Amino acid sequence: MFLSDLLNLFLAGLIFFKIKDVNLSAAEIINVLFRIIAALAYCLLGVYVAFWLEAQLGFWFEVSINVYLGLLFLAYGFFRFWRAYLYYKELNEDEYGEYGS
Repeated sequence: MFLSDLLNLFLAGLIFFKIKDVNLSAAEIINVLFRIIAALAYCLLGVYVAFWLEAQLGFWFEVSINVYLGLLFLAYGFFRFWRAYLYYKELNEDEYGEYGS
């Protein structure tokens, strides 16, 4: 496994075990888990495109475009992990969804 895969699994497990401690509805748990699974899928797709894809898309500054595309997918996957964390963090606030003073 790559280091990024291990990091992704660690973050997913960390968020999952924190969910168990909080009293959330089933819909909220499914929503957070779907966000984590989608982020993990983007990261794994990035690793696949960057390192294992046999098709060659060309070169840019002597680096394969596959690597750039894979890194882009990895970055978006990490962004999705960050958004899943922020969504989960907002679920625990008492005034979630309320406006005004």
